[in-house]
Amino acid sequence: MKARNNNKKSLFNIIYVLLFLLLPVISLAGDPPDPGGGPDSVPIDGGASLLVVIAGIYGAQKLKDKTTADREN
Repeated sequence: MKARNNNKKSLFNIIYVLLFLLLPVISLAGDPPDPGGGPDSVPIDGGASLLVVIAGIYGAQKLKDKTTADREN
């Protein structure tokens, strides 16, 4: 059972590493910025949506860990 948990933890670690390695590449893959550079070129949320997604993933992992701990006890 511990080997299965270690495999899942290593999978989550790989996903986190890939996420942080690929985010800069994904942001560079878009269209080039507007040379005018007016006020419309600033994102509204400033990355808050990314923080919400990461918080959701973290919360789901903690909830899963708690339910598995409750089942073991």
